[in-house]
Amino acid sequence: MSLGSFRATHRSPGSSARCCSNKTTSGNSTGGTCSSKEWRPSAIINQPGCQRSLPADADLAEPRLVHHSAGHDREYRLALADFSRAIAIDATDASGYEGRAQAEILQGHPEAALADYASAIRIDPKSPYGHASRGNLYFERGSYAFAARDLARANQITIFAKRIFTSANGISDT
Repeated sequence: MSLGSFRATHRSPGSSARCCSNKTTSGNSTGGTCSSKEWRPSAIINQPGCQRSLPADADLAEPRLVHHSAGHDREYRLALADFSRAIAIDATDASGYEGRAQAEILQGHPEAALADYASAIRIDPKSPYGHASRGNLYFERGSYAFAARDLARANQITIFAKRIFTSANGISDT
């Protein structure tokens, strides 16, 4: 299951959860293991470390934000701390800022969330996620012009990506 750029890994009891992204800081594939320098926000699960065997009763290795926002314990500050730690480890990974922005929203800090979305967009301006998320937040706050700009940009990026994908794979758009 994929949640944005975060991974929730469904697994059988006793198996290991993959918690690293496929890409290291050097651009190489990790193959499911990672050192602390290669740790990404996708490693934010309710288990410490990188490659761990989960308890037999765990059905899903979830990022803390998903775990906490799903109503399990509503400890958003833990998610916020995890994303802040991920950003400290790799400040060039936009998904850390996007995740922290979500946690900030859930904590009732929309200004901090807007700042994190802005950081994510600066790092990865071609990702529709940051634009769409910030646009939705602007809309909720009544800043309709800013919302329209961000949502239109997210839509442009998505349409362009679809055209590239269909063209590269010989798929007809009609």
